[in-house]
Order: sequence, then structure tokens, then C-alpha cells
Amino acid sequence: MRLMAIDVGFVSSGVAIFENGNLIHVDCIETKPIKNKQAVYAAHQDVLRIQAMTRGIVYLIGKWDVRGLLVEIPHGGAQSGRAMRAMGLASGMIGSIVECVKLPVEWYLPNQTRIAACGNRKASKDEVVRKMSEAYPDWSERIMSMTQTKREACADAISTYEAAKNNSLVRLSNNENKKVSIQISQNQKTLV
Repeated sequence: MRLMAIDVGFVSSGVAIFENGNLIHVDCIETKPIKNKQAVYAAHQDVLRIQAMTRGIVYLIGKWDVRGLLVEIPHGGAQSGRAMRAMGLASGMIGSIVECVKLPVEWYLPNQTRIAACGNRKASKDEVVRKMSEAYPDWSERIMSMTQTKREACADAISTYEAAKNNSLVRLSNNENKKVSIQISQNQKTLV
């Protein structure tokens, strides 16, 4: 069972695809602003960028036959009104994607992913990149060859998987041919 870990963003979204605990693909979807600002209102430009990001994520879900999503969701700690708006747009976008593709999802906060990656919720982006490159050395060269923005987004996506390792979707994915017990609410259920 393939899982997609996503560091969702408005400008760039990091994507890491795992199968049976192995990282099999890492990518970053980026959107660029339209150069001719006179022809497009800012709100329209935002919609075009969200559409492009949505197409990219949905395309990768289909291409890689993804069966579950692990998403680092923006938490709202932006430094400006524009950045806060971008976080809100990215959150709405990923919520809509999840609803449309009808895949199971687990949500994670940036603090959870940083703790999983570095053992410290205040770890810097550079620390997360370094730790994830060390944890997945086969992908280190690809990640380190990316621009800083892409490198950080991909490392954050990988760290989202790290945060999810002991939770339901990853456990189910890694043991899909075995019986897996999953705690759902207060009742114990067994999935085959």
C-alpha cells in the first residue's frame, strides 16, 4: 500500500511517497505568480495557483496509485496577513483534495513532524533537511540538488512520514498482508 506524505503549501508542496516503509519518490510541486499583474487580479492569481497545486497533487496520487495521505497541515503561525491568507488557502485546498479523492488521511502539525525528525519541536528547516537526508541516504543527493525551498518542502514531507510511523495508516501499509489491530475510538477493531 502506497502512502503519500505531503508538506502542503501555497507556493510549494513537498511530496514523499512510501511503499512498505521505503521511500520510493520525492518531489516538490511549485507554483509561480503570473508576471503580468495588470491582466489578473490578486484573488484570481491565487485561484490559478491553487488549481495548479491541486492538479499536481492529484496527478501524483493517480500516477503512484496512492492509498492513503499523511499531511502536515499549516498551523497558522504566519508573520503577515498575506502569509496567513496563503496558509488558509493551502489548508482549504488540501481539505478539498482529501474530500474529492476519498482516501484515508492523517493530519500532523509542524511541531509533531519536527519532533519526529530531530527530537526538537524548534528544529530549524536546515536541521530537518540534514536529518532526513541522513535517514534516507539513497535520496539525499536528489534532495540536496534541489533549490532551498524545494529541499525544505521535501524534507518536511519526509518528516511527516516519520511522525506517522507508529500510527494507523503506516502500520496498516507496512503490514497489509497481515492482520493489524487498530485502535478506533474506544473500541478495538481488527482489519484484514
